[in-house]
Amino acid sequence: FQETRLELDGLQLRALGPAGSDPSAALAATAHAYRFLYDKLHARLPAAVYSQVFVHGEAAQEAAGLALLGESFLSDLAADPKEDWAFSHELAHQWFAVLVPCADFADFWLNEGLATFLVAAIKEKRWGPAAYERELALWRARSAKVHQAGRDLPLALSAPGAPRRAPPTESQLQPRGVTYARGALALHRLRGELGEDSFWSGLRLYVRERAGQGARSEDLRRAMEAASRRDLRPFFARWVYAAAPDI
Repeated sequence: FQETRLELDGLQLRALGPAGSDPSAALAATAHAYRFLYDKLHARLPAAVYSQVFVHGEAAQEAAGLALLGESFLSDLAADPKEDWAFSHELAHQWFAVLVPCADFADFWLNEGLATFLVAAIKEKRWGPAAYERELALWRARSAKVHQAGRDLPLALSAPGAPRRAPPTESQLQPRGVTYARGALALHRLRGELGEDSFWSGLRLYVRERAGQGARSEDLRRAMEAASRRDLRPFFARWVYAAAPDI
């Protein structure tokens, strides 16, 4: 591997790419995403070093302080600077999977839906509203595909008061069009209903209260209620605890 580093507000961003590669643009995109996420969440990464390792073949997987990414993401970014979603998505998992992990797979959407939504929010800040709308259209298309296939399921597999029903492995989860796309759509709708200040304040409170602990959908609901001073039980019953193909 060929190593490149970038220091950012006390954080070491590190990229390991194939010999002859230039990951500087990837580090710049990651730095932009980090500044956005830190500004919105007021929480630093759990580790002082964040490494991106670009490997042969297909890869897009987070771990603590680490992202494994296929080297094709570097060529995609070189061809179009707006093709930066993978860097934002895997970085977002350092907050929503590492710092604040879902308690179990019944609430897996808290990891993936939040990371997917934040890709669009970061793109909106960097590239403008049209970039956000493009992501929104992708989520709707993926959600519609799940519906057409007859595979609709709730975002959270266990509603409040019901027996906890968590699949033992990720392979037994809802389709990605639910946990990723429909999760992001639910957050988009919640942002629209609460407004910018309450939504981001609620997300900050959620991170602060659940850092280092497992989180469930009810934890997110309570944080958003505290920030907005609204009863969100009807919203979560409709869009989180029930299959919602029309979201």
